[in-house]
Amino acid sequence: MAVHPRFNLEAPAVPARNAKATIEAARRVGIGANALLDGTGLCDEQLRIPGARITYRAFLTMYRNLIAHPLPADFGFMQQPFSIASYGMLGYAMMSCATLEQAIQIALKYYRTAGPLLDLSFEFGADGLVITARNAFDLDPPLLTLATEQLFTPFPLLLELLVGAAVAPRRVELGYPAPPHRGLYERAFDAPVVFGAPESRFLLDRETLAMPLAQADADSALLFERSCRELLQDIERHESLSNELRQLLLASPGKLPDAASAAARLHLGERTLRRRLAAEGTTFQAILDQVRCRIATDYLTTTHLSTQEIAELLGFSEATNFRRAFLRWTRRSPTSYRKHR
Repeated sequence: MAVHPRFNLEAPAVPARNAKATIEAARRVGIGANALLDGTGLCDEQLRIPGARITYRAFLTMYRNLIAHPLPADFGFMQQPFSIASYGMLGYAMMSCATLEQAIQIALKYYRTAGPLLDLSFEFGADGLVITARNAFDLDPPLLTLATEQLFTPFPLLLELLVGAAVAPRRVELGYPAPPHRGLYERAFDAPVVFGAPESRFLLDRETLAMPLAQADADSALLFERSCRELLQDIERHESLSNELRQLLLASPGKLPDAASAAARLHLGERTLRRRLAAEGTTFQAILDQVRCRIATDYLTTTHLSTQEIAELLGFSEATNFRRAFLRWTRRSPTSYRKHR
């Protein structure tokens, strides 16, 4: 199975509540728990442990067991009352934010704590937000369709819960042909739905992002985000060399090591580091750029450091080079980004 290098099949990254919800949904259509748990190495008792997490390998095995049975057309759509608890700590962190855009910024940073079967990217632009879902686990068509339905169709319900009013996307694009039950999509989203698109995307207007949240609470937001950060760090400790390198670089914001120094601190030779990163589909420079971008955006939004000072902290010889790099990373200049935030 081809797996995106950001994910590790053996890492305990999926909340057990996801498996319990899948089992409950399957029971409602006549599929027993034993049928889903076959070959996973899991049992009901393990899934009842508060805060438990399971591996992606076990969770994917559950889903392959599930789609081996005939499923009703609407199985991938919400079949029970929506609850913010479905997203765990991430849901509560989002709900406590001041605006929808702030909530989505939290989702951008910590969505992996919710154990999604698809890799997400969040792109903010002049027109609004585009959430793109990519096939990180090389899912075959039936499972990819089901995973996309289960990811996207709760979004309108989540948005309504957050802002206290119905919110429809501008458009939904799906990277697979229209299924026989396409009418369910239009009713679920109350928006134009395009099938056969290059990628699956959920689009929101700019005006929607500015909407205040119904249960904003700054103190709670800080506490919940801290919990999300700890969960994500715990997940990433079990994962790839890419993430191990990313954490090493993030821990050295004032003096980022070069490839040779980073390799030595990871107890590897530089050539071995580069070869293993290539096997995970990335490079040292790509990860360094990601970390520089993250640190730069933090500095721009939380400090009064000048562009020159930030450039020096990130290892750029000149502020001009930093400005060019930041424009490439974010499509904004440092000054524009700071002003916008």
